[in-house]
Amino acid sequence: MKHKIQTHNWLIICILFKSLIVTNTANAWTQQSHSRMTQDALLYMGSDHASPDQKRAYNFYLVSAGDLQTALTVLGKSASEVDDFKDTRLGHWWSNYQHGLSYLIVNNNTSLWHFISIGQPKNTEDNDKEDYTGYSFQNRTKDPRIFNNDTLLSVFLYNQQLHYNDYITTATHYSDHGTPISYENYQKFQSATWEPIDHLADYWFQQFVNKPSFQSIAYVTHAAAEVAVAHHTWNTFANYHYEYETWVADFYDIESLSNFEQIEQALNAYNPEHTIRDIVTQTAKQAYCLPEPLYDPRHQGRLKVAKTMIPSAIATIVTVLTKAVNNVYGEDANDTNRPLYNE
Repeated sequence: MKHKIQTHNWLIICILFKSLIVTNTANAWTQQSHSRMTQDALLYMGSDHASPDQKRAYNFYLVSAGDLQTALTVLGKSASEVDDFKDTRLGHWWSNYQHGLSYLIVNNNTSLWHFISIGQPKNTEDNDKEDYTGYSFQNRTKDPRIFNNDTLLSVFLYNQQLHYNDYITTATHYSDHGTPISYENYQKFQSATWEPIDHLADYWFQQFVNKPSFQSIAYVTHAAAEVAVAHHTWNTFANYHYEYETWVADFYDIESLSNFEQIEQALNAYNPEHTIRDIVTQTAKQAYCLPEPLYDPRHQGRLKVAKTMIPSAIATIVTVLTKAVNNVYGEDANDTNRPLYNE
């Protein structure tokens, strides 16, 4: 009997140790990478590679900020802040509701809204346009490894529910036309389906339309970068998710992943006249077709995908930043006096 108890304790220790070494796995990129991609998008817009609309948008951000460095700093910082949102609590009414996913595996529940499962389309109720679900543990892409982050999350968050106040606010914000999935959907983590990230992008873009600010448009660029990683389109917190994001941060400069020539080529496929959701989903579909980072941890395998998807991510951000300024100008191309707010 004593031997069985000791074996059980060692099993618990092993599980906890595993969870400790995979901390902060939920973000498709590190916060540093989010900042860099948004900043490099703005720098591209001020380069000789940029189109007239992109240069006009670049000048608008500079005039609003006062100088280039301020624009880069505010946009970069804001793009990274989305991972720190305290807008999603999980728990029970008889116990504490927490913002962190077990505090051991993922640092913030808000990351649950950062997925778009391209392999699982659905039809919205109000139109025939194809839409996609967000993260779902029960429909995840399974990691063949016994210990993986999805499984650990399901253990730590078993039967935990979304706080009702966060359902009323966050879930409504990130829903299609303000109509969220029923609250019953969020009663048990292991069976819940979360809203996709293109809804998050659309919500923050509408906030920008209502009151233009560096913060709101940078929140959209965060979403634009998230969908460029395969893990967020294949519905998994596991499958080398954290390892891949760390690799990108480590080799971003060494491998020249933000090459302007490649960004210019990627931009040929984007149109700022398209809706924000269409722009974001376009990049997500491309990432979905390049799933190698889920299964190939080798440097060359990751590099091959990153050489395509990082320029595409930055091209998506350029398109978003350009679309935002085109929206501000409206009918009058000479109206350059409307300011951006720095909240």
